[in-house]
Amino acid sequence: MEDEKESLKQKLAEVSGSLEEATAQLTELTKDRVDLRTKLGKTEDLVGRLEEEKSILQIRERELLDFKVRHDQQLENLGNAVDIRVDVWKVIPELLEWI
Repeated sequence: MEDEKESLKQKLAEVSGSLEEATAQLTELTKDRVDLRTKLGKTEDLVGRLEEEKSILQIRERELLDFKVRHDQQLENLGNAVDIRVDVWKVIPELLEWI
């Protein structure tokens, strides 16, 4: 009976040790999980801000491209107007010779 009692005490001690280890591991895992959730929340916030910034930059890019197209067209129109003026000025000396 004494041997059985001693054996049971030893098994109880082993089980208690195992439970303590399991509790410590669960505590550590819970801490890790909380840390990961916190990091995930921060990452999601960052992703949201970056997506907003990306949208703003895409809008700005379209505006700049539209401006460039308009500017290029204005330069083309100015170049054409200058060419016409130059052609007119080239003709003026010829007209003056006829007079």
